[in-house]
Amino acid sequence: MIQRSLGARTCLYIFLFTAFVSYLNALLGGKFNGDFSGVNINLDFIQLLGVFILTCAPFLFLWCVYSLFNRIKFKELDAGQLGFRVSVFFKLFVFWSFFVTINYGVGIMAKSEYNVPAAISYIIYFTNRIDVFYLGVLFILLYQGRFLFFWIFILCVLGVIRGGIGVFLYVSMALILRYNITLGKFFFRRPLLCFLALIISPFVVDSLFYIRELLRGDYINEQFTFYQLIIGKLIGRFSSFSNLGMIFQNEGYFLQNTFIMDQFYFVKHFFSAFIGQSIIPDIIPERLLINIFGGDLFDKSYMVGLSGNMYISSMISPTIMMINLILIFISVICTFIVAGLIGFKYSREYAFALLLYPCMSGSAQEFAKLLLSMLFIMLILASCNIKLKIKRGFAGGERV
Repeated sequence: MIQRSLGARTCLYIFLFTAFVSYLNALLGGKFNGDFSGVNINLDFIQLLGVFILTCAPFLFLWCVYSLFNRIKFKELDAGQLGFRVSVFFKLFVFWSFFVTINYGVGIMAKSEYNVPAAISYIIYFTNRIDVFYLGVLFILLYQGRFLFFWIFILCVLGVIRGGIGVFLYVSMALILRYNITLGKFFFRRPLLCFLALIISPFVVDSLFYIRELLRGDYINEQFTFYQLIIGKLIGRFSSFSNLGMIFQNEGYFLQNTFIMDQFYFVKHFFSAFIGQSIIPDIIPERLLINIFGGDLFDKSYMVGLSGNMYISSMISPTIMMINLILIFISVICTFIVAGLIGFKYSREYAFALLLYPCMSGSAQEFAKLLLSMLFIMLILASCNIKLKIKRGFAGGERV
């Protein structure tokens, strides 16, 4: 248990680190990073410290839940058999994902509509309930073959052509969990590798963001310094500090919009993962934030962070905020339970690592999407196990 927790702790430190660097950047430079890179800060030292604490709070809450589930024993299935099923499932699903993405644009970020033949539309509707990258993390944790890094490369290519860079975060966390990597040991044991990574990181980050923005139609021909690429874009991409800071800095703007906002926007956003996008209200904090300087962007949004969503909910009503907190708490607990039912030793770490991103983004839909995806994965693997037991039962009867 302690050995497994080392990797989970490293994943936690990554998110705390990005929040801390964003905080230092704001404190020393007087400007935000990430989505609001270069925007001047009007918050004082105490307010910035409060933003930093609230940015970190969801991760620390998640760690407490993870520590609680570490005391609960789940039945573990045969690692070899489960790994084989996950491997077959993942490879088939990756090929399918490439097919629908390349041919129909399914899964590409910031692309809300795509035309597909009626014959496969229902298949796509079903397979869209499963996130290939969540499945990819499970594959990395369980795969015992010799071509792990080949399949990781394939998964990363899929992530890039879909216009996202989050796949690299998922892959990194999966490898950290698989090999129980701690940051201190990694830096001291592989200093040359760390140095080379530092040298090539600006080129890699610039290339990834170029491809991402080109596919999303957001590309602007700009030259960025090393500091702007790493601190402004990369670190800022994996921290909600600046987004939460903008909410505090423009409190009046959000307070004014709460009067026209659906008070159950968060609940509806959560259940849209199960029912469909049509129930999402037009006015939600994520859309308000991206249009904070004017504009009417609808298909794009900025994350507000979990604390940001709760803060805006409290503007509507403290009762609404409590309802939203309870919904998130139930979702987190259910995610850990479903992961445990998959039946492998890294189940708690699997749930913990994947929940870190929704805790950062604060998107209700991300929490629901993870739970739904994990539920489908668990049910498919469980059905394979049941079929295997039935076949063995028939075979046993024939031998008798």
